[in-house]
Amino acid sequence: MTVEERATETLIFVGLLKSTLEQATYLTNELKFKQKQEFNILVRNGDNFLKTIETKLTENESTFLEGITDCYHNINLEIRKNLNK
Repeated sequence: MTVEERATETLIFVGLLKSTLEQATYLTNELKFKQKQEFNILVRNGDNFLKTIETKLTENESTFLEGITDCYHNINLEIRKNLNK
């Protein structure tokens, strides 16, 4: 994998993680016991990972990531809209 390909794949992964954590907010306080504990660990670790990655991004990478995150957000909205018909 080239450096450029690795950077692209990393940004796609980070965008997907951001979308996952955004979606997770819909489940806050909905889970109980072990699931709640594991959920909270996932969200906390994901947030920490994102902070670490995002501080190292260039302005172009941040803009690209914002676009990816918007795409995933729109996909989630469409899924929600179609499932709630």
